[in-house]
Amino acid sequence: MAREMPTWPANGGHGLCITRPVVDGMGGMHAGFGKDLMVVLFATTAGFTASGILANLYRLIAGDKPQSSNGQTLYVAIMVFAGPSVLLENAASAFKTKSCSRTAFWLAAAIAGYWSFAIGLLVMNLSLVL
Repeated sequence: MAREMPTWPANGGHGLCITRPVVDGMGGMHAGFGKDLMVVLFATTAGFTASGILANLYRLIAGDKPQSSNGQTLYVAIMVFAGPSVLLENAASAFKTKSCSRTAFWLAAAIAGYWSFAIGLLVMNLSLVL
């Protein structure tokens, strides 16, 4: 009785591994999920760190909001990257003084987290290129 060899997909034989998730005996995902979670957490913290550094450098150098149009353009460009830190700081101070609800605070925190994740991915890609 001849044994039949399995046929492999054209992409090098990894199609079966890619299409079927590896599941442990209890139905949970593993074998890669932990790594993906660590990348997400690392990117989020890297983005929030870069945001905080840039926001504090801007405050240290420029002080308050600028008055000229060139200064305002620079302010907006910097706030694209410094925004998560500023947003979370403003939300925390508003929550502390009871001028915003708990839902509004957590919504701002979630937006700041996602924004930090996007900035962190940019930082990680730039670090890989350089």
